Amino acid sequence: MDQRASQRRDAHRGAQRWAIRGLRGTHFDAILALNDQLAIGAISALIGHGLRVPQDVQVIGFDNIEEARYLQPPLSTMDSMINWTADTAVNRLIDRIEGKLEGPAELIRRRGDLIVRETTR
Repeated sequence: MDQRASQRRDAHRGAQRWAIRGLRGTHFDAILALNDQLAIGAISALIGHGLRVPQDVQVIGFDNIEEARYLQPPLSTMDSMINWTADTAVNRLIDRIEGKLEGPAELIRRRGDLIVRETTR
């Protein structure tokens, strides 16, 4: 098993344990997960405990990993634009090293995209 698959499995299990222990007896109708892997684990735990997604609990992740679109139901998520972020960071670093970019650092903002699929209403 490769390292990435092992990390996903561990994230799913961690989310399941959190959902089962931490939310028992608490009324909630949505989960906003730190990342898609945790959202997938939460969905698995919710379904395992007889809850319907999104009818009983809506779930949204963050990252827009490739697997998100193929889940049943497909996961709603925020696209973190990781490729754009990485390209921009590396290009700006290279420009600074080569002297093409001088002065103080500037804050660069970019809006993420909400990818609405079937885990939200």
